[in-house]
This record gives sequence, C-alpha cells and structure tokens, in this order.
Amino acid sequence: MKFKTISYVFLLLLVYSQLQAGTTDITRLTGYYVTGFNGGEFTIGQLDSNLQSYLNQYADVAKNRGNNPSFQSFCLELSEHTDSNVDYTIDNYAINGGAGADANLGGDPLSDPTAWLYKQFATGKINDYGPVVYDYDNNANRAISARGMQKAIWFLEEVINYDVEAKQFLDLYNKVVQNVDSSSWNSTAEYSVLRGYTNQQTGVAVFNPYVYGNNGEILHRQSQLILVPAPGAVILGSLGMVVVNYLRNRKRF
Repeated sequence: MKFKTISYVFLLLLVYSQLQAGTTDITRLTGYYVTGFNGGEFTIGQLDSNLQSYLNQYADVAKNRGNNPSFQSFCLELSEHTDSNVDYTIDNYAINGGAGADANLGGDPLSDPTAWLYKQFATGKINDYGPVVYDYDNNANRAISARGMQKAIWFLEEVINYDVEAKQFLDLYNKVVQNVDSSSWNSTAEYSVLRGYTNQQTGVAVFNPYVYGNNGEILHRQSQLILVPAPGAVILGSLGMVVVNYLRNRKRF
C-alpha cells in the first residue's frame, strides 16, 4: 500500500509539472476566421515541450501559421471564453461541454464524426475524398471554410441546430461512411476509423484550458481539438484531471 501511495504521488507530481507551464496562448489570426464570428480557426501557440512534440502529427497547412510553434484548432463549445497564458489538460471530453455531458465522465464526450473531421483537416487530407471542401489558402475563402467546419463541429456536438454552411462537411463524413459500407475499404485504416473506434485511436482528443481566478479557483475556458501521437498521451493528460481536482480543494497562494 505504501508503495502504491508513493507511486501515485510521483505520478501526480509528474503530471502537475506539465500542467503548470501557464504560457500556452489561444488566439485567432486574421484570414483564418470570419470577422464577427466567434468560432475557429483558433491558433494555439506558445507551446510547451510536450505540445511541441505533437506537431509532427500536423500537416504544414495546419501548424505554425504565423505563430511558431503553433497548431490550428476548432472549439467545441458555443458560450465559453478563450484566454491567454492558460494551463491545460488533454482528455476525451469537453469540460463544461454541451448536450450529452456526463458528470461521471467529467464532461461532454467527443463525438466520433467530430474527431474524424478534425483529423482530416489537421493532417491536410480533408479534400482527398472528392470535391474541395476546405480552402487552406490564407484568404477570405479559408475563413469561410473555417466557419462552415466550425458550424459542423458545433452541430455534431449538439450545441447548435443544423446550419446550411455545415452541409458540405456533414455530407463529406456521410459520403465516406457510405463508401466504406459499399466498397472494399474493410482492410484500410479508414475502415477502422469509422467502425466502432475510440477517439484515442484516431489520434484526436480535447485540449481543455483553464486559468485561476482571483481567489485561486479554477476557471475553465473554451475546449479545443488537438491531434495526439498515441493513446497514451490522452491517458496521461486525463490523469491531469486528478491534479486539477486536487488543486480545486487546496488554497492557492
């Protein structure tokens, strides 16, 4: 029992050291979002060494866009705020998420279609299935593409009603699913991605940022999407919630 206690303390200290950097920044860059629209693309920058190691998963079109090092993302919630100099955890759910939130799981589980769409965007493959649905050029068309994909994500996460701007992204997912059902994709990676997979296997997770209030309380900020290199990264990040819960219950000086 003593050995287990020491092991848990060591593990908590390990995760705690990764969570307390407090330098990660979430912003939006001109040309990557529509002015007046509160969604993505978001740019997550000022990355610590842990997050920088994730950048190998990203295509050039979805990383280091103006801020180095950084990656592009989309938010999962509609009515949360972003912030700079945030701490974070990496989980399979959005803390303070929308419909479908489960207190036993810690929040709103990430949906499979959302994970699939973001992986295609972040790896630069979203246009590989037929018509071009995302314009990666840094111009007004990219901003319009971002708004459509953001609305698709919000719809899939059940925080908005159907919006026609989301149609091409929802149609893309449905088209790929239909092709899987009627073709010989059974032996491909895409088949496993679309059939009973977990979000860890897609390499997609939720970046849950938080800051501290004036009294040391934890204030959760807008949850974002992130590519992760392996299931273990998600497991490690989720352990960070143990630390977050601990921090909630202690006085911060």
